[in-house]
Amino acid sequence: MALLAVDIGNTHTVCGLFSTTGKLEAQFRMQTDRNACADELFIFINHTLSRHKLLVEDVDSLILATVVPELENEWQAMCSAENLRYMSANAHAPWSFRIELPDPSQLGPDRMANAEGALRFGSPLVVVDAGTATTFDVVDKDDNGFYYCGGAITPGVGLSLRALVSGASRLHAVSLLRDLDDSLAVVGNDTESAMKSGSVHGFATMVDGMVTKIGKERGWSEKFPVIATGGYADILRSICQSVTHYEPSLTLEGLYAIAKR
Repeated sequence: MALLAVDIGNTHTVCGLFSTTGKLEAQFRMQTDRNACADELFIFINHTLSRHKLLVEDVDSLILATVVPELENEWQAMCSAENLRYMSANAHAPWSFRIELPDPSQLGPDRMANAEGALRFGSPLVVVDAGTATTFDVVDKDDNGFYYCGGAITPGVGLSLRALVSGASRLHAVSLLRDLDDSLAVVGNDTESAMKSGSVHGFATMVDGMVTKIGKERGWSEKFPVIATGGYADILRSICQSVTHYEPSLTLEGLYAIAKR
């Protein structure tokens, strides 16, 4: 029987289907609908699984990480109706690390899952999740094992670009987000290319700068793993000097890991 890992973000919901051996057999996404009900979720999951010649009946467990709390009850209701074992990824889940924060409940479950999935690269480490927001998650190790230190949150590439377009009347959105890639020249020769350069190269420079500052503040003298994930991480991996690993399925893999503990 398979396990379904579900990561609900502010913009998209990403699902990963894992086999009994832990292989990620399929991955699919949909726009996050804050008003979705349990029946609608079932229809989407069942239809998507059928494309992979599977049914909901072939899944026995579901683990959910969500930054949209109002959807958790609907996913739980769907699991109950379909007799799926339901697990919630939160601060009380069996993570492989301690959460050294004043209020662990404030930490997003996607960030916990990222940290879990990244532990295989050793510690200390930094995870950079480049999505709607860009998050930095810092994990270290002491005599008592791994522990989550904290991190940072900045606006994501798309959010920053949309804010720029909406706040400056002479700048126009011309399919900018579709055309972002790592081949852009740093010096743009028109408004569009200048905006793209600022978005991509400015973003990459910010990431490198943050990673450097994190290492200095933590007192890490040796080179440490920096794992990039999220929708814009593909841009980072070739132009960020600090990124050592690109793992597009890191969040799902972290969810699978704790579901099987």
